[in-house]
This record gives sequence, structure tokens and C-alpha cells, in this order.
Amino acid sequence: MNFHDRDLYLTYNSTTHTILKEKKYFKYLTLIEANVTTILGLTNMIKGSGRANILLPNNTKLGIRDALYSLGSRKNLLNFNDPHANGYHIETIDEDKNEYLYIISCSSGQELILEKLHAFSSEIYYTIMKSIETNVVVH
Repeated sequence: MNFHDRDLYLTYNSTTHTILKEKKYFKYLTLIEANVTTILGLTNMIKGSGRANILLPNNTKLGIRDALYSLGSRKNLLNFNDPHANGYHIETIDEDKNEYLYIISCSSGQELILEKLHAFSSEIYYTIMKSIETNVVVH
């Protein structure tokens, strides 16, 4: 399995913040220096925070409040603990001994599977993301 710089890791329960490594995903960005605790310990890799918008492969739009901007991050990391903020809900599904994360929309009592994300390991999922065309406002 090959991953590229544009890949996005989605974590289901273990991440407390969304961390994005490129300004292009932000609609509003306030530049700040901040520390964050990673698996390797405390680091000052955060360079800003703000509102971000991303687009998943099936054109599912996600708006993220309070995303963190980090040039030093090797991968994008999305906290998906509050999908309801975008009007979606999530389910983990096992199919043919493989685990998936479904992003689901409910409309008029009907469920529609918008995205099916593959598991990298238990409760960590991945997909490709794109930026939504916007002008970034930097403070």
C-alpha cells in the first residue's frame, strides 16, 4: 500500500485535533506558535489554526472548525469524532474480514453512504482529500 503526500489519515477515536500540513485547506487561518503533544512528546510544530474545508473522493465536503496548521506534520490527520457538525454520521463496518468507515447522510429517513474509507489499522482510516477552491484569509 503506497501513500502519497495528499493522503489523509482519518482517526476515529484517538485524535483530539485535526492537523493539516498545507494552507490551501484553510478558509480562515490565524498564524500562531503552539505546542502539541505527539507520540514522541511535546513539540512546537503548530504554526496556526482556523477554519478548514476539504473534499473527499466522492465530493463529500467537510468543514472543520479549529483545525491546526503544521508545516512539520508528515501527514494530514482528521479528528472525525464530530461528523454531525457536517450533517453526517459514521459507522464502522466489517466486510469480508476488512474494516471500513462509512460516512453516511440521512435525509427523509433514508441513509445514503457517501464515503467508504479503508482501515489502515484498527480505528485508523485513510482516504485521499482535495482542497476546495477558496481564498485563504490569513491573520
